[in-house]
Formats: sequence, C-alpha cells, structure tokens
Amino acid sequence: MVFIFTFELIDFINRKGIKGSAIIEATGITANVLYPCMQGRRELRADEFMAICIFTGANPEEMYKEEVHA
Repeated sequence: MVFIFTFELIDFINRKGIKGSAIIEATGITANVLYPCMQGRRELRADEFMAICIFTGANPEEMYKEEVHA
C-alpha cells in the first residue's frame, strides 16, 4: 500500500518539473529506491520523504492529506 503523502510529494515534484536525477544527486537516495516510489510501487521511508521535501522545498505538512471516508 502506498500512502497518500507519497502521491502528494510525487505530484509536487512533477508539477515543479524536478528531475529524479537531481533528487538522487542532492539527497543520496538511490535510483533503485526513488523510481519505484515515483511509480507507486514503494513507500517512502520518513528519512527519504524528509530529504526530498528539504531538497524540493515542499512543506511536509502540506504533503499529507487524510482520506475522507463516507
């Protein structure tokens, strides 16, 4: 299961036009970790999430959205 905050962060990255290679270089997260996350096949760990937020300027609190259950 991939959590909502991963989708929100990946959407932010895509909207800003930030390349995966730039994230890899700046954060030290490997391609084998980053690209599966970007494809929704792997969840980001907290340290990975924070490293990407710091590099991209994303507000971690804004990347989390609670699901609304009807």
